Amino acid sequence: MSFLVERRYPLILHPTQSSDFNEWLNQFDLHAEVQFLENTLQFKYEWRGDSSSILFPELSPLSQRKDFLWEHTCFEAFWGWEGESSYWELNTSPSGDWNIYYFDDYRMGQKSEERLVQVQFERHTHSLIVRVDLSRILNSNKMPLRVGLTAVIELKSGQKTYWAIAHGADRPDFHLRNSFIIQI
Repeated sequence: MSFLVERRYPLILHPTQSSDFNEWLNQFDLHAEVQFLENTLQFKYEWRGDSSSILFPELSPLSQRKDFLWEHTCFEAFWGWEGESSYWELNTSPSGDWNIYYFDDYRMGQKSEERLVQVQFERHTHSLIVRVDLSRILNSNKMPLRVGLTAVIELKSGQKTYWAIAHGADRPDFHLRNSFIIQI
């Protein structure tokens, strides 16, 4: 496959948290872009405004697979074939560490996706760009992909905020397929 799909989306704080962060929200903005070209998904997460309250992990000397990245500031993407229950989860830390998980169904059968072994990573002052080559999992008979873009932002106070292009429940849950609203 070699076509280009590129879109920019605002990430929205989960509605149950909005009132807790009114003053900060007026000074902070978070967007994500997704691009699909030449079998590669590219995600760009960009923040503007007051990021002084955010706890960013230190840059790792060597980018590597790690578990539990979502316990701290982490930018995530979820994707799956339309009409199927299986899906993938990409976790990327501003440290440069990452992981990709495969799920058989909603939060079931989680395992590291060993077919996707390399993630390209760029960290800038106000953005993070991540590229994943999907050629080892693509099947031309299985289109379209449905994608959800999310972020966990940890504040220096220890509080975590949950952001997504769509929230599918009354509590933060990025695994819900009704939040995979981008079609590629």
